[in-house]
Amino acid sequence: MDIQEQLWIVGHGMITTCRQFRTDIQRVRRMTINGRHLPPDVYAAVLILYETCGIRYYQYTKYMNQTMGNLTMSRLLQIYGDMILVPDSRSYTISACYTPVEQSIVSTLTVNVYDSSMHVHNTMLSWCKINLEDDSVVIRISDMVG
Repeated sequence: MDIQEQLWIVGHGMITTCRQFRTDIQRVRRMTINGRHLPPDVYAAVLILYETCGIRYYQYTKYMNQTMGNLTMSRLLQIYGDMILVPDSRSYTISACYTPVEQSIVSTLTVNVYDSSMHVHNTMLSWCKINLEDDSVVIRISDMVG
């Protein structure tokens, strides 16, 4: 569910953002746009997105949060439905790109897969990309340990 909220950004006025972005910008420490680190302060981060992405900034606040990780976990649950999945939140990264030729967001997440006896079955590295030009999603999952 996409819940919106308004933030007052000095020099720009009221700007609509996704509420989840406000929460996650403070806990996802590795978040970038065009290689530039986004600070944990929501006002500073939204200002950077607004000035970098122009009118497309809202899409970035909508997906640069736990949405990317949730998409990945949903896919892993389809594959490993009978296993226990534990994401390593410290490994979660979000890298966004906004240029005239590409508007996308990529996340990476390491997920440990356990059997019902809580023995490590596998460790997976996931990569999720949303192309904001056509809203297509690609998820790649690879073994780290067999």
